[in-house]
Amino acid sequence: MFRDFIPEDERDDFIVAYHKRLTSPDISVQVAAAKIWTKWEMMTAQLVQNKDNILRGEDDKFSLVSISL
Repeated sequence: MFRDFIPEDERDDFIVAYHKRLTSPDISVQVAAAKIWTKWEMMTAQLVQNKDNILRGEDDKFSLVSISL
């Protein structure tokens, strides 16, 4: 999901590709990128995954706020 959101020709640098989308003037692009990024962070932040935390990545506002911290 994290990889597939980015077009193949931009996958050489995911940080740059996500930054481009997280700073897009289109809020729907920002939200989509923020949700995927947040879910990835929630999945990798702990040794034992917590489903409740991962589901927080589905929330638009939570995802946008967590990216801007």
